[in-house]
Amino acid sequence: MTQQITNQNEKKHNEEANIPCKIQALDPWDLSLKPFLSEPAPLKCTENIDLFYVQENGILVINASVEKANGVTVSDWKCYYSNITRGLGDSNVIFSGKKEFKYTFLVESQLFRITCFNHTAKSAAKVYDMAFFNPYWVANKLDEIDDETEYKSSVILIGIDSLSRSNAIRSLPKTLQYLRDDLEAFDFMGLRKVGLNTFPNLIPLLTGRPHTDFPNYMQGKDFADSIPLIWKENCTARTATAFIEDCPGISMFNYLKPGFYKQPSEYYFRSFEVARRKFKPMIFTSLGKDSKDCYGQKNVFVLMKEYFKGFLKVYREKRKFALFWATHVGHDYVNHVRRFDEPLLEMLQWMKREINLENIMLIFFGDHGFRMGGLALTHIGREENNNHALIIHVPKQLKVNVENILFKNTARLVSHYDIYQTMYDIIAFKHIPPPQYMDVQDTLVRRNILNPIPIDRTCSDAGVPAEYCTCYEKISVDTNSSICLELGQHLVHHINKKILHSYRKCAVLNLYNISDVSLEYSDKHVKRQADQGRKSSWNNQTKSEAAEEALYNDGGYRMVIYTIPGKACFEGLLDYSSATDGYRIKVIGLPSRLNVYGNQSHCTETVVLKSFCYCKDLLNDH
Repeated sequence: MTQQITNQNEKKHNEEANIPCKIQALDPWDLSLKPFLSEPAPLKCTENIDLFYVQENGILVINASVEKANGVTVSDWKCYYSNITRGLGDSNVIFSGKKEFKYTFLVESQLFRITCFNHTAKSAAKVYDMAFFNPYWVANKLDEIDDETEYKSSVILIGIDSLSRSNAIRSLPKTLQYLRDDLEAFDFMGLRKVGLNTFPNLIPLLTGRPHTDFPNYMQGKDFADSIPLIWKENCTARTATAFIEDCPGISMFNYLKPGFYKQPSEYYFRSFEVARRKFKPMIFTSLGKDSKDCYGQKNVFVLMKEYFKGFLKVYREKRKFALFWATHVGHDYVNHVRRFDEPLLEMLQWMKREINLENIMLIFFGDHGFRMGGLALTHIGREENNNHALIIHVPKQLKVNVENILFKNTARLVSHYDIYQTMYDIIAFKHIPPPQYMDVQDTLVRRNILNPIPIDRTCSDAGVPAEYCTCYEKISVDTNSSICLELGQHLVHHINKKILHSYRKCAVLNLYNISDVSLEYSDKHVKRQADQGRKSSWNNQTKSEAAEEALYNDGGYRMVIYTIPGKACFEGLLDYSSATDGYRIKVIGLPSRLNVYGNQSHCTETVVLKSFCYCKDLLNDH
């Protein structure tokens, strides 16, 4: 019996040793992260409480308690209502002519503006000016939308920009516990990013295709209307749609890109975000300049929730597709996510209480981890960047048949291509009748996660570019070695010649420092060693022995360098191959900027150049 157990354990060990991608959870509390983790200060908005609010029946009413507390009588003022509509183009909003009102009235639009003047003073003084949304007003009839049933499930995506799985564990403990315990959601450890930032990661999720499939849009020659987003597929023709996103200046379809010409969804929060920035808000006194965090006394996340809840209430029993995407929560500061644990928890609790989640696939996710500065400069932080959050609540009637499969898949390599395929199959009813639970071709990029994900899946199989692949064990290499210097110089040369060469306003970069180098063996390198009768370094040697031999091995070298001028920090992956006439070096994919570039690249509006360019005009300032 003992021998049998030993044989089984040995067999399991051998199988695990041959797995091309070992999925291991990162330590969210690694000691190297400690200097960068702290409790953020509470977010404070103005104390001026709003005078007006919209009821669920669409009636605008005056907040009598605020009137009394401030010693004012709104009926003594002259107040005007203006309808706000979205024009053509993502930055175009139209304010209709003002209509005076005295008392409550039914608001027949989703967006509007209220402006009030106090005529009791010697001259009319503006005392109030705010934009509003009315999520309870819809232009189309509810009978144009299908009922939500177990055969016609809804899909809701709740995403947080720059949310790694580790930071979700650190910063959103209550939210994650509620998802796992109360909503019985599945926490996927093996999600890997497929692009540098938001756009190249969310396009595969929303289209099932890489962002490079849309060059005209990337070059500003076409609007985003041409992109076949999942909620525009024919199978969603009778589905209510909502796209709720903040930070219009850096939003996923608008940062250095043209955005949408026509409104992409029935509910579209961007139009409110654009409209509120067209004038200075006022509640008794001016509330100051635009803020990505606050509007009046409310945090922008609270406003997004209210708009989202309104959509869910209107279509409570109807089929819906919603993308809720919050950028300001954690884009700039990794610790700021902690402020939103309670608000996110409240939203999920409300959803469970007020709407039927049994027929909804709820996906809570990030696009990548924290990318620039501080924590991102550590080894663990760079690993976190490639491993973002993904927690999925599966509709009840689906989970019954696939719970064991889903549990296994949480420890398998997955990407946003798989999430797209899963959503599409659910929306297009392809999950009914139940799918056959067998592996299909080994190299299939898009896989429905309700079916088994192969244990031997590779990054290329999952559509994960090599520069973002974290499957391989790493061996630390001496940064002062001659090969590291050669690799570092090659990486800087590549940036200068392949990226910056065509733009004369950018300074030539020089290598300043090599801060970290590790050698990664991919499956092809391991196979090559086996064919040559050589042993795998990390399985048969000590770390020091492996590091010494690594200098003479082919492989992928992942390195972090600093360049001047500007002290830019870049991470790059380079393939080193020995040859009869010496060696060959090739940069794999696009190097990543790891620290904030700020105003260094102000002279260019090209997406790719932003991370690399140090504008020549800044040289004169030093």
